[in-house]
Amino acid sequence: MGHTRALSFGVVTLGWLGLGAMGLPMARRLLAAGHSVQAFDPSPDKAAMWGSIGGQSRATPAAVVEGVDVAAIMVATPQQGEQAFFGPDVSVAVWPGRPPASW
Repeated sequence: MGHTRALSFGVVTLGWLGLGAMGLPMARRLLAAGHSVQAFDPSPDKAAMWGSIGGQSRATPAAVVEGVDVAAIMVATPQQGEQAFFGPDVSVAVWPGRPPASW
């Protein structure tokens, strides 16, 4: 009790879907820790703000997962999650062999 242990993975390239109330603070901490974080949010204001703090903004969910080590999705509704995985710009289609863990 009271002990913490830091894990070190080196610099990781992350794909992040969702820069809302939970997603933005989490992605910001990863960026501050020195990781490369490319993100998508359907809100142009959130995407622009992400770029202004040093994050890499992508135009589509599929573009977010191209070439990343890890992808995360932090959206508010099941419909947003469904759109990210099964919408017209399907993110899992460009990440062959790596279906979401929930499948």
